[in-house]
Amino acid sequence: MKFGLSTILVVMLAAASVPARACTTFWHQFQGRSFVAKNYDWNEAGGLVLINKKGVKKQSLSFNAGNKSSEWTSKYASLTFNQYGREMPNGGMNTEGLVVEIMWFNQTLYQRADDRPSISELQWIQYQLDRFSTTAEVIQHADKLRVAPIYAKVHYLVCDKSGNCAAFEYVNHKLVISRAAKALSNSSYSDSVNYMKRLGNGAFKDNPKSSLNRFVGAMRECSSANKPSFDVLNNVRQGNFTKWQIVYEPSTLTVRFRTTAEPAIKTVRLKAFDTGCKSPSLMLNINTRKKGDVTAAFTAYSSEANYALLQETTKPLQKHLPPGAVWLLSRYPKLTQCTQ
Repeated sequence: MKFGLSTILVVMLAAASVPARACTTFWHQFQGRSFVAKNYDWNEAGGLVLINKKGVKKQSLSFNAGNKSSEWTSKYASLTFNQYGREMPNGGMNTEGLVVEIMWFNQTLYQRADDRPSISELQWIQYQLDRFSTTAEVIQHADKLRVAPIYAKVHYLVCDKSGNCAAFEYVNHKLVISRAAKALSNSSYSDSVNYMKRLGNGAFKDNPKSSLNRFVGAMRECSSANKPSFDVLNNVRQGNFTKWQIVYEPSTLTVRFRTTAEPAIKTVRLKAFDTGCKSPSLMLNINTRKKGDVTAAFTAYSSEANYALLQETTKPLQKHLPPGAVWLLSRYPKLTQCTQ
């Protein structure tokens, strides 16, 4: 979709990604149930929780005239957490119980340009949720698509409802997949595991909330399986810098979350939604004051709300943005098409 957004998006998301580099995600069990949990550590707190429908035809945004766009139709519906507009999620879970989460990874070196279809680092998440039901499927297809980044240096943790997880990282311009990964912070999976082996049962070195220590802390807590997800998240949180805490339960398609601004836990039942694209996509302000089960609190998605979100999360960057950038991004979802 080459409609003049390339420069706008590069400037906006590059600036938005600079200030903060963190997050921790892990898989664990508690009382015989499996969960995937994430601390979203970032400088911005705003966001939308979105219900994305199946049967929607999409084309990836092209950020460079030399990139080949990807085209696909969503096979599965999903719930995602979005901070920089619809179709560019920061993580989520689909109706098959596949969870995809993103974290900053400063050592990322993406694959060099070639003739494969490309996609941005955030839309990569939506693509996996739209198309695949298991971690094995994501692994099988991962190298058929090239990440053409807007700016952010990231890596991903993918888990499915059977508990199979894998880390996806771009190291030295090559895709590295770690099939045994159960946690990820902001260091490579291999560096994190090696550090954990060296540390053994010893005390943390240096900053206890460093990337490596957060990884070890999460793994230690998860191995004991005696604490609920939010307790483990609190043990690796970074004070008020942790803006969102999210817990997915793939087996029941239930998502629980809370924010620093509104710390009461909210629950969403993904099974309760009409997943076909003939009905509108749905949204909920992530900082809603409601508590408990908020499934019924979702309302029809609107480009106006998307626009308002983008205005909020890019407010410190307005002087760096071309005129109309936020408006164009808010309108992008209208270019997708329902095939049902």
